Amino acid sequence: MTYIKNNKTLVVIIAILLLSNIALLYFLTRCRKDCTPEQPPKENTNFRKMMMKRLKEEVGFDTTQIAKYEASSKIHKESMKPLFAELTNAKDSLYKLLLQPLPSDSSKNYYLQRIGEKQQAIDLRIFNHFYNLRQECTEVQRPKFDSVVQDVIKGMITFPNNNKKDSKDNKDNKEKKDK
Repeated sequence: MTYIKNNKTLVVIIAILLLSNIALLYFLTRCRKDCTPEQPPKENTNFRKMMMKRLKEEVGFDTTQIAKYEASSKIHKESMKPLFAELTNAKDSLYKLLLQPLPSDSSKNYYLQRIGEKQQAIDLRIFNHFYNLRQECTEVQRPKFDSVVQDVIKGMITFPNNNKKDSKDNKDNKEKKDK
C-alpha cells in the first residue's frame, strides 16, 4: 500500500492507459460493425426488379403488363450478353495495343471502329427494348413511362457521382434563378 501512495503518478498514468485501451477496443469493435462498406439495398442490386417496381408504382402497370415485361426482360438480358462480351473483347484488344512499342493508327482505328459498332448494336437493342415496352402502355401510362425511362436511361449513361453532382448543380442553378 505504501508503494501505491509513493507512486501516485504511476497509478494515474496506468489508469489513463487502461481507460484509453478500453476506449480503443470499444471503437475498433464498433467500427468493424458500423464502418463496413455500405451495401446498396437489395432491390437496387437487380435492375429488373427495380424497373418492375417503378413500372408498378410510378407508371401503374397491371399484372398482365408486368408479366409481359418480365418475359421480354429475360429475353432481352440473354440477348445482350453476347453483345457485351463482344464489346469487352474489342476493348481488351484495343488496350492490348498498349503493350506494343509503337501501335499503328490503323490498328487503333480498327478496334475503335469495332467498339463503336458493338456499342451501337447495344444501344439500338436497348432502345428497341424500351420502345417495345412502351407499346404495352395505355395512353394514360405513356407520359409516366416516358419520364421513368428517361430517368433510368440517364442513370445508365452517367456515372453515379456525375449524376449526383449534376442534380446538385441543377438544384443550385434553379435556386439562383428563383432569387
